[in-house]
Amino acid sequence: MRLWRLVFLGVAFFSRPVFATEPDFSIMGSVIQSFFALAIVLGAIALTVWILRRVGVKGVTGGPIKVVSVVSLGARERLVIVEVKGACLLLGVTSQNITLIDRLDTTSTNIGALSEGRFQQLIKQVKKRVGLSI
Repeated sequence: MRLWRLVFLGVAFFSRPVFATEPDFSIMGSVIQSFFALAIVLGAIALTVWILRRVGVKGVTGGPIKVVSVVSLGARERLVIVEVKGACLLLGVTSQNITLIDRLDTTSTNIGALSEGRFQQLIKQVKKRVGLSI
């Protein structure tokens, strides 16, 4: 029995407690670490957006809808010629809605010519047909 007491006292005397002092915990250190992690995440997002803009990633192409030409009329107003399954549509696009202005009777060869500079003539013809002043 006496031997066990000596062993127990020796172990107790030479071993030190696991938490002899309080752990080093700093609120400011954890705040700085959190801000650093947030900065890394936001930087990664900004870098991804920059790369996507630089590369020029666009939507899916080759579908049934093709934008042939776009003319800006103001800050948020545009006239758009769209080809859908062989039919050409002239659309008025604003921030609130999209309006079908006219169905165009053109072939696919004329669509290419419209995008090369005859778009203004087409707009004048549509304005005359609708009754707007030029």
